[in-house]
Amino acid sequence: MQTESGSKRSVESILTTLLAAVGLVFFLYSLLQMTAIQAQMNRTMTAIQTSVGTTTGLVGQTSAALQPLRATTHALLAVGQQESTTVNHLAAMNQHLQQIGGIEEVIIQRLDALNGSTANINDQLSTMLSLNQQLLAASQQSVAQANAETGGVQALNNMTTTSVQRLHTANEKFGVLRLLP
Repeated sequence: MQTESGSKRSVESILTTLLAAVGLVFFLYSLLQMTAIQAQMNRTMTAIQTSVGTTTGLVGQTSAALQPLRATTHALLAVGQQESTTVNHLAAMNQHLQQIGGIEEVIIQRLDALNGSTANINDQLSTMLSLNQQLLAASQQSVAQANAETGGVQALNNMTTTSVQRLHTANEKFGVLRLLP
């Protein structure tokens, strides 16, 4: 059971590590996207700054330069939403892992209680074994004594049978005396 519990912990640990790594990859990807977008924004802003000081004809160029910023803003919003979703998923995962940790703690406590009960039962079985061995020794002595008594009773029975036969023989011999007046 401990091996199974150890396997569960190992799988959960690997799962937690993998989920954390996926979250980190999403976060790093988001940072790279934001850095690229920021670099693009910086380049665009430099172009805008140069254009503002020039003639009115350059206003059209400024407007054209601002078009990529809309896409950049939409990309940043999408990245922000993905980050928010990732944070929510990670928070839910952490809560689930806390619940699993609580359940594992209860399981460990119950296994400890079971181990204690098993140890008590083992102690009681050891005591019963000792008592059974004592009882077996006493029973073996009783059997030996009963066998000895059986032998004595058998010898007494043989002597009684011999005595009865001799009395019977004596009675037959004295039977002639009964005929006398």
